[in-house]
Amino acid sequence: MNLIEVTKRFADKEACLDYLEKMRWPNGICCLKCGITGKDEKGRECISKFTTNETTRKRFSKKKNKTVEVTVPSRSLYQCKECGYQFAATTGTVFHDSHTYLTPKKPRKGRPYVKKDKRDVVLGMIERGGKLRLVPIADGKMEAIEPVIEKHVSTDATLQTDESAVYAIIGKRRFPGRHRTINHAQSYGIGDLHTNTIENAFSLLKRGVYGTFHKVSIKHLGRYCNEFSYRFNRRHSQRQMFDETMKGLLNGQPLPFKTLTASAETTASDSASENS
Repeated sequence: MNLIEVTKRFADKEACLDYLEKMRWPNGICCLKCGITGKDEKGRECISKFTTNETTRKRFSKKKNKTVEVTVPSRSLYQCKECGYQFAATTGTVFHDSHTYLTPKKPRKGRPYVKKDKRDVVLGMIERGGKLRLVPIADGKMEAIEPVIEKHVSTDATLQTDESAVYAIIGKRRFPGRHRTINHAQSYGIGDLHTNTIENAFSLLKRGVYGTFHKVSIKHLGRYCNEFSYRFNRRHSQRQMFDETMKGLLNGQPLPFKTLTASAETTASDSASENS
């Protein structure tokens, strides 16, 4: 689905909310508090839909240190007739309160950013005419590469790589007689012997990082790899991918900003505390 199709399909707020409603509740609207859905004994809908009017409220502004009047826009809400709970199609999802303020970036304090010597490594595997899998690994050594290949590549497959010594050893161990290599110093492809398929995927990944995200952290590198693998594997079914992505965003658990920006050590300690 391209930008023109998106603009036509979601021309206004109502069209967007109707789409989110159908994606989130394909079998009918369900109360987020008590779980009731459908109709009552008298055949009336258990969930009513209404739209609030635009109004104004007085709120205290810490920035201006005084009470100011703010505009509250109209909203499309649902109300459960059983428990009285009010909610919207975006309640509890990543779309709830999804707005930001564009303010000048504050100067960096403390030590300046120093470019690290160690690079983050991603191992890519792709089946000819099949799916892509990108996996972050600790380094380019055999101890890190071999377990990933063992997990994601079938033992009866034909492995095609460059002439790296690491792949040569793994090929003899796990793919005897079914490991083909290409010497990139002489040629990038001889017939169907090449690694251009995975090189193409790597190129798209790098363009996405450089041109879209600009910088990624090692903590979330796995999420970026999963996203690119997901998009690459569904590049010929854009409309279905759009619907599947929206369903995942509506039904999945939001990632809090505190967790998103926390250090890897803090996240690990929090997870350990929750599991204990």
